[in-house]
Amino acid sequence: MPLISLLAPGPEARSWRVGRFQLSALSRQQPDGRYSASLSIRSGLGRGSHDRIWRFIPVFDSAHDALRYAADQQADCLQATSGTA
Repeated sequence: MPLISLLAPGPEARSWRVGRFQLSALSRQQPDGRYSASLSIRSGLGRGSHDRIWRFIPVFDSAHDALRYAADQQADCLQATSGTA
């Protein structure tokens, strides 16, 4: 099942570096054909890197909708990190 990422350049790119963290919105097609949304939070480089994946409960009919949901979660995370509510 393909993993779709908003890391690719384009109008909907949703990957940001915040300090030592790289946040990326992801989508994966499920066996039933629907899509799940995830958010990757990566830190470090090479052998010292660490990646946390948040998988969200809702499933979506399209990869675009799943990516949009993950990107919204990412924006919330960035907003909380920056201290602006």
